[in-house]
Amino acid sequence: MRKSARIAAAASGAILLVAANSAAEWADSEDADNPPITVDPTSVAVGDDVTFSGEQCVLEDEDGETEVGEVILFANGEFQDVITPEDDGSWTGTYEALLDGAVVVDATCDFYDDSFDYASAEFQIDAGDDEGETPIPEVLTGEIVDITRDGCEVTLSTDASLADDFRIEVWDDGDLIDTVEWSQEDSGAHDAVWTITQPAKEGAPGVGFVFYGDSDDTLLDSVDPYEYPAEVADNCAGVGDGDDAAAAGGDEMPATGADSHTTALIVAGVMVSAGVAMVAIRRGKVSSNG
Repeated sequence: MRKSARIAAAASGAILLVAANSAAEWADSEDADNPPITVDPTSVAVGDDVTFSGEQCVLEDEDGETEVGEVILFANGEFQDVITPEDDGSWTGTYEALLDGAVVVDATCDFYDDSFDYASAEFQIDAGDDEGETPIPEVLTGEIVDITRDGCEVTLSTDASLADDFRIEVWDDGDLIDTVEWSQEDSGAHDAVWTITQPAKEGAPGVGFVFYGDSDDTLLDSVDPYEYPAEVADNCAGVGDGDDAAAAGGDEMPATGADSHTTALIVAGVMVSAGVAMVAIRRGKVSSNG
């Protein structure tokens, strides 16, 4: 019942590489067999654009059928974006450099039931010779904090760093089945309510929730899968056996409750206590192939 989103955690501090020419260098020996991420340029000023690109995010079976994956992009261990490659598996994304210092870029090519990591790459952001600290731009971040169900109503508790229009897409077996939309005039918490109206599908268990900042189509967070009994979905859709007790029941699942060994984990834009995201890059004018 879910939309595939196998998220590999980015490496944290054990990566050693040198950005010394027009293309990003290969990472350490553990990444030697992985395809590279190309960074252009490898040294930029704050406010400039930097482009990441790669290839091979496509599978071909013995019958010649191909499956194009999704590229999950991280910078300094923090989630940045999901990029849809071209039909040949090549992909690119352009972003604005925000913070002074070195940035390690990681990426995972994700398929419905498989994935692989790209070799990590590094580039440098230079604040220039201006005295004083470079101001940190306000960047929209958000997360799904908790999920609870009461009967046919599922409440998704969210938190966002800025005011914006938001939406949560509901996915089931690769299909977008519903969207919950709202606006916030201030940053902070909001409870979005999704009502189960469709019967359970017969594929993977559960549904997937994907949280977006709607004005710039910024992917903020996702939970996949969120599971509830199939009989609940059937009864809420009016196709069950009439067992009202199943539909009336409730459950509670923290957003972090998924088993990391299944194809399930949160994609999170991290928020700090001051409400400002300490992210190194943000999506630029040209954000992805999709």
